[in-house]
Amino acid sequence: MTSACRSDAAAADQARHAHCGCPGGMGVWSKEGRRRLPVSNILMRTIAEFTKTTLIGGILIILPIYVSLLLLAKAVQGLLAAMKPITAVIPATRSFPKSWRS
Repeated sequence: MTSACRSDAAAADQARHAHCGCPGGMGVWSKEGRRRLPVSNILMRTIAEFTKTTLIGGILIILPIYVSLLLLAKAVQGLLAAMKPITAVIPATRSFPKSWRS
């Protein structure tokens, strides 16, 4: 069914339901244009698309942040491991000049 046929069929359907005021029999043509879908199917499809979009968007935002935090934690662990031998050599009683303190 072409788009012109679909629009003609939709116009005819609306004209058929003009007396009762309902929008063309309370349904919408499917994407293929072959059959009419009830409003409940359209609502469920809308909810499913919203949920899918939200989950994909959330993963695209949250996942890079999580990976960045993991890499930062690994870098800090490596830095602390590298500093251990240096801090072990400095005596605990060592006092630093007053100009080094803020």
